[in-house]
Amino acid sequence: LPKRESLQKIKYSETDKEIEKQVLVAKKTHALKLTNLNLKTWPKQVQYPFSWPHDFFLSKDIHSFKLKILDLSYNNLEEIPPEIQNLKSLSKLYLNNNPLQSVPIEISECRFLTLIDLSDTYVKWLPREMALLKLLAEIRLDRCPIASVKLQKSYQEGINSMAAYFQRKLDRSIYRVSHEMFVKVDYLIQSDRKNWQSI
Repeated sequence: LPKRESLQKIKYSETDKEIEKQVLVAKKTHALKLTNLNLKTWPKQVQYPFSWPHDFFLSKDIHSFKLKILDLSYNNLEEIPPEIQNLKSLSKLYLNNNPLQSVPIEISECRFLTLIDLSDTYVKWLPREMALLKLLAEIRLDRCPIASVKLQKSYQEGINSMAAYFQRKLDRSIYRVSHEMFVKVDYLIQSDRKNWQSI
């Protein structure tokens, strides 16, 4: 009988082959579906979309590949890497049914997103920078342990209410940072005045 280690290598090899197969399809359809593969980490092919170590990417149209739909549902992913920001053309992101804990700020760089499915995950919070996703028409958070009562209420009221919620949080954050900078600048000016008066 094959050793357990050998069986694991075979399993990983089959998963890699399936990923490569789907990537080839995605190059033509701009939709990458990697579901039910028991993925525990994001495939490097998704994290580094323009540097995949595959021969087919040496073609002349390598830079014209633009992923629009990414489906990583029904896996075992616990986090979304910041490299998600590399997927500039992404319009639909399916991450449902994963043990995800959080959503990174970098997702706000995917400005063409219209749908994000986070249902049946462990996500409790969403970054205020979601307000920057102006084309976002649908966020799915069904059966997520959302910690914020206000966010829960906004979700029940619909996408417009959620957009307003994120915008308020972002505006308050910007105001707070601006106020802190003003206080620091004012302090420096007052300090300079005192120094000049003492000369």
